[in-house]
Order: sequence, then structure tokens, then C-alpha cells
Amino acid sequence: MARSTRSEAPVQQLLHGQRWGGCDAGTAAIWAVALTTVPRCQQGAARRAEMPHAHVVRDVVVPGVQLEEAHAKLRPQHVEWVHTALALGSWFLLWVDCGPRTQATAAALLAQVVARTRPLPLLLTDGWKASTAALCQVVGRV
Repeated sequence: MARSTRSEAPVQQLLHGQRWGGCDAGTAAIWAVALTTVPRCQQGAARRAEMPHAHVVRDVVVPGVQLEEAHAKLRPQHVEWVHTALALGSWFLLWVDCGPRTQATAAALLAQVVARTRPLPLLLTDGWKASTAALCQVVGRV
């Protein structure tokens, strides 16, 4: 907000609407802002939330973690991947990362899960081979 031309209250209301599942176009129309403003506010909020999340979410005890990858086609030849670690038995996201669908990205996600959970929980995947290789890379065994 330090360099923003908008006051804090409308930005908070915009992000609150997004939190409840409003689409970008609908949120932009409701709050009378440009469509490009909505993702810009989301990115700023995500950057601000990352550090507190990393400090607060520690030693979480969960029975298991579901590792998922989802893709979104932004343009005809451009696909973005979202990697998530979801605690079983709740809707709690241990970590979310965006990037290519590679073993390195899977290893980064697993490293975040290992850093945030005690003891190491049951890890469930969709069988993607890179997940197993990443688990060996991060933990040292399967």
C-alpha cells in the first residue's frame, strides 16, 4: 500500500470479495476498477502473506498431506502449473507454489511440507513419477 494510489479500505474490500470466490471480472465490475487491478492486488497480498505464513505454520500435526498439481491454460501455448499441499481432514493449505511441472518444483513443495509438519505425515500423490524422485531427493528415502 505504500506506493498505491488507492486507499487501503477499497483494496481490503476487493480482496475480501476475492476470498469468497468472486471471479476477477466480477470483482472488477463490483468495485469499479480495471480488470488488471484485481490480479495486481492479489499478487501484492500474496507476497505480504507469505512471510507470516512461513513463520506461523510450523510443527503442524496432520495425518496426511495430499499433493496436487493443476494446470491452467492462459493462452493457447502457455500453461501455468499450481502445486499444492493440502492437509487431509481439513481445507488447510500447508503450501502453494506456482511453476513448471518439474521434479525441482515437486522437491520445493515437499521441502516446504517437511519443514512445516511433525512428524512426517503420510504423503498422497496422483502417481506422478517426479513426486517419488522428489521425495527421495528431499527426505532421502521412500
